[in-house]
Amino acid sequence: MKTLLRILLLNVVPICLNYAVQGAAVIGDSFDSGTDSAWTRYDPLAGAGAGATFSFPNGLYQIQGAVSPDPTTLGPIRAASVRYDLAMTGYQLEEVEIHGWDNNLKESFGLLSFVQPLTHDGISGYALTYSTSGLLSLSIFRNDVATVLASKQVTLKPDNSYRLLLADVFGTLNGAVYTLDGQLVTLPIGIRDSTYSSGGVGLHVANNDGSGGIDVTFDNFTAFSTSVPEPSIVGLMALGCITVCGVRISRRRHSSYK
Repeated sequence: MKTLLRILLLNVVPICLNYAVQGAAVIGDSFDSGTDSAWTRYDPLAGAGAGATFSFPNGLYQIQGAVSPDPTTLGPIRAASVRYDLAMTGYQLEEVEIHGWDNNLKESFGLLSFVQPLTHDGISGYALTYSTSGLLSLSIFRNDVATVLASKQVTLKPDNSYRLLLADVFGTLNGAVYTLDGQLVTLPIGIRDSTYSSGGVGLHVANNDGSGGIDVTFDNFTAFSTSVPEPSIVGLMALGCITVCGVRISRRRHSSYK
C-alpha cells in the first residue's frame, strides 16, 4: 500500500509542477541568464585551493571539481548551491533536470531539501541523489555526513537526460527519477523522517570516496511549498491515479521562474 501511495503521488508531481499553485510559494531557475546570483554556493575546499567551478555552458548549470588534495583531512571534493528565498515548510515539491555527468567518476548528485543555514560544519538537510555506482538514494545530511534512509538500484545513462523529483507529502519524503518526456524510470522510493521540517532547497554533488573529482550538469530547477495542499493539487493527485492505471496524460514543459 505504501508503494502504491508513492506511485500515485510521484506520478502526479510532474503535472503539478506545470501549473501555477495558488497560495504556494514558487521559485525556479532556467540558468539562461548565465548567473547563479540567487543561489548560495557551498564550496568547502575552496580555502585549500581545490574549490569547485560553477559554470553555465549553453544555458545549463555545471558544477565541476578536481580530486581533493587531502581526502583524509578535508574530505572528498563536494559542492552545493542552495536557495533560501523559498521557506520550505509543510507540503513541498522540487525538481531539476540532469543533462550529463562523468560516469567514470565515483560521484553522487541531485536535489537538497530542508537545508539548514550553512556553517563551517557543512550541509545539513535531506537529499535525493543518483550515484554512478547505480543507486538512487534518499539521505539525511548532518554536517556533511550523509546517512542513506532509503535506496533503489537503477542505472542511468550519461548520454540521456533525466528529471529528479523530491517531495515531502503528508510527512513522507518521496523521490523519483523520470525521463524528460515524463516516463518513470523506476519505482519511487520513500521514507518517513521528521528530523528537519523547514529550510532551503538546492543542488548537490560529491565524490563518494575521495578518489576523484566531480562533474554534473543541471538545468530547469523548480520548487514550491505550501502549508496545506491546495484543492488544485488534490485534484491533480486524482489524475495521478488515472496515470497509474495506464491512461497517458499529456504533459507540457513547465515554465521557469527567476
